[in-house]
Amino acid sequence: MSIKSKIEQLSLQERRQLAHAFDCGVSQYIKISGTNEFVGVHLVLERVKHLQIKEITGVWSHGTVKRN
Repeated sequence: MSIKSKIEQLSLQERRQLAHAFDCGVSQYIKISGTNEFVGVHLVLERVKHLQIKEITGVWSHGTVKRN
């Protein structure tokens, strides 16, 4: 699935949170409810070792959480 379709699975508040992080250039990810998947923006690979990124489009990322 595309990052866009993953974002659509998020609540309105979660989408607003990611949009705010995008606008501010802040690293942020949100775990998709009921899954071990996440959608993130501006992620720095060296700082998110607990995330396995499967797809990157621009500054947006999607993947799985390795641990909680």
